[in-house]
Amino acid sequence: MEQYRSICNKIKLKIKNLVRYIELYFWWVKSYDVKNHILLELSRNVAAALGVKPFKKIKIVYRDDIINAAAIGFTCRTLVVSQGMLNNLTYDELRAVIFHEYAHCQQKHHLKLLAASISAILIGVPPYLYVALYVESVTAFFILAGILFTLTYVIMLLFIRYLTRKFEEEADIIVVKNLEDPRTYLQVLQKIVLRSSNKEGNIIERLFWSHPPVAKRLRKLYRYVLM
Repeated sequence: MEQYRSICNKIKLKIKNLVRYIELYFWWVKSYDVKNHILLELSRNVAAALGVKPFKKIKIVYRDDIINAAAIGFTCRTLVVSQGMLNNLTYDELRAVIFHEYAHCQQKHHLKLLAASISAILIGVPPYLYVALYVESVTAFFILAGILFTLTYVIMLLFIRYLTRKFEEEADIIVVKNLEDPRTYLQVLQKIVLRSSNKEGNIIERLFWSHPPVAKRLRKLYRYVLM
């Protein structure tokens, strides 16, 4: 009975951690429209500085434990910010974060990711067609189709994650290039490090991360700023 209870507790803990991971990954889903004139004005000023269209909507996620922002949608017209970011960042730091999100829009990162995803899917179609046309055994077909699906998914995910990490670094550079004082953005990343677990992860885990470790981003930006 004690062993059974221990197994149940481990399962509950894993499920709880999984739910927390999903909530953090999709943190922007539970967002609400706001008419914050300071944010709207700040957004328009940054958009003008980078020569892009300002966000049409600004939404807030009412979670103080998250410091994050994201430009969402294929048209890149909606900005989502967390309450934690508003509570913990100064006006200038908030401006730096909005610069980062507009940098993604300016470089069309969302469209590039969409094009890369479609291309990866299309590249994976021919092997499926070959299996469907030339494998007669139903059992062999399902085995090969399962293997192909797994390989295609993993390769596509690795490729997309690699691109998103590069896009984050590209947006970081655009921010420090355009800010009067690049140290402002470095301060933002430092605050994120202090609020996070600062886990570097092993090499396999990092391959699947959508963002480079914040500490690594800081090191690169410090070198860039000091050049």
